[in-house]
Amino acid sequence: MRAKYPHFQAQAWTGVALAAAFVVVALASSFALIRPGERLSDLIATVLPIIAPNAQLADHAFARGDLDAATARSQAELAVTPLAQDAWLRLAMVDLSRHGRLTLPGVTAIDHAYDTLPYDLNPNSTRLRFVLNHFGALPPGVQASVRAELAVWANRPALRRSLQRFRPGVNDPQGARALSVTLEAQLVPADDFGA
Repeated sequence: MRAKYPHFQAQAWTGVALAAAFVVVALASSFALIRPGERLSDLIATVLPIIAPNAQLADHAFARGDLDAATARSQAELAVTPLAQDAWLRLAMVDLSRHGRLTLPGVTAIDHAYDTLPYDLNPNSTRLRFVLNHFGALPPGVQASVRAELAVWANRPALRRSLQRFRPGVNDPQGARALSVTLEAQLVPADDFGA
């Protein structure tokens, strides 16, 4: 049976081949840690047990008030996966617990958390609550990142409802103001976000 539109089929297969090539290149570059003769499953088996326990142990250490252990485990997690925004946030929380306020290392950790994940779309976001409650201690660049995240949240109905639930718990006057301004702003039509 002959295809009705063979040139479309050729284009489709070309697209599939290009997508497959992209995936192969992305995987190869993502797994640059693989040495010759190693298998991907060996890398995963080596790295995964390091990441998960460090995150869990860091969370438990922080909950117990063992700030040194929480810092060490968070840094170990970041040594394996520098994109772990939760570990960056945990370091900021440790900094706050140690000093009673955010110092340069805590602010830097928050900045890294935004570099690794600009928009945390988890409706129970610990990060957004934390930064809103310490908004006044953040430099203008990090405040701009927080405002950008707030704008994204405000334009998604479920996340907007979460922002409204966060509102009473925001004690930092500048954070409360940033949240109020965002919630009072007119919603941007979905087309403006390219949706």
